[in-house]
Amino acid sequence: MKGVQRGYTILEVLIFIAVSALIFVFAMIAISGRQEQVQFTQGVREFEAKVQDILNDITTGYYAANPTIRCEIVAGNASLDFSLTNNEDLGTNNNCIYIGKVIQVLPDGADTDKRMFIYNLVGKRYADTENSLIADTITEVSPKLVSSSAPGSNDSSEEYLTRYGLKITKLIELPTASPAPEFGAFSIISNFAGGGSGVTTSQSQSVRVGTIKGTSVGDTESELKTVVDQFNNTSSVSTGFFNEGSDGVVICLQDATSSVKKASITISSSGTRLQIDDYVAECD
Repeated sequence: MKGVQRGYTILEVLIFIAVSALIFVFAMIAISGRQEQVQFTQGVREFEAKVQDILNDITTGYYAANPTIRCEIVAGNASLDFSLTNNEDLGTNNNCIYIGKVIQVLPDGADTDKRMFIYNLVGKRYADTENSLIADTITEVSPKLVSSSAPGSNDSSEEYLTRYGLKITKLIELPTASPAPEFGAFSIISNFAGGGSGVTTSQSQSVRVGTIKGTSVGDTESELKTVVDQFNNTSSVSTGFFNEGSDGVVICLQDATSSVKKASITISSSGTRLQIDDYVAECD
């Protein structure tokens, strides 16, 4: 006589379902955590790549030609001014040159910790009224920010949005102090050995990186422009408006969903250095 086959009891079925569900939940948590880490790392590396692109453009002397910008010297070569036009012929801005870029972090507005604005700096080519002496110092170049608040204007500024919810937490200067002072913008400036005309020069230029004093978190575009345009005031330049003595700057980054995931990007004249997890201590 064959024995009776015993089935599973309701309790055993429920236990099996509960254990299976628990294993599934743990697996999903592990996968989700891994995915978040991958996205954070990817977001940080894309951010670094953008900063490196900016640095490379300046070191090679490349600036995209913009036919809507007219630069002119005013007041007997004492300062420069620019205006936005509908069609400015290329090659008509011979007295002005592009000298670098200003990068603004944590600006005024929505999603401030996920945005970065990049502005071009334009300066005087000559230091004298006879156009015979090439300007070779920041004071002589007297740079201005190529920026306009006019609706629909093409002022060559660029907005960069971070990926995967990556947050910018602060901008500090090297060498760092304790507590580290924070800034709202920094600049990468060439050594003025030639200008950008929309083409890449055949010889790379060295650059200087420094914070822009007087800027702070939450500055509007207009406030930033006002600070940068002080370069046209000799007394402002002499007070160290652009900190040339800086060893570079550090942009502190953090994951949007976890304060544990952090990174830092150090930017100096020698390039960029990315640190994930083992970030600059002053970023805390």
